[in-house]
Amino acid sequence: TSFDGGISAVAQWEHSFKLSIYNNGMFARMKGALHMDPVKVSSRSVPKAVAGAIAAIIREGNSVEVQAVGAGAVNQAVKAIAIACVYMKEEDIELVSMPYFSGIDINGEERTAICFKVDKR
Repeated sequence: TSFDGGISAVAQWEHSFKLSIYNNGMFARMKGALHMDPVKVSSRSVPKAVAGAIAAIIREGNSVEVQAVGAGAVNQAVKAIAIACVYMKEEDIELVSMPYFSGIDINGEERTAICFKVDKR
């Protein structure tokens, strides 16, 4: 999954589970949930939309990897995780997040991403 320059966060599971956030709302299609690609956040991502994606994945019983490259993207990712914590607290679910670095390839260039594993406590 990759960003097209717009506001987009995509989580993709094996067996065609897809959850996408776009400027105009949310589209979800579920057919299974075995393996997930990271939710990728850009500096232009809307934190509430990304938080909704994180909460939806957590509700399905999966952990979430949130991936960001650059200070602006990390800022939006941290805000999204904080908002997701509020959403899940309303359902008596407490989230925990663990940050780590990951080397990723963007258009043939090696970059360092800051990733956050988000899961139920």
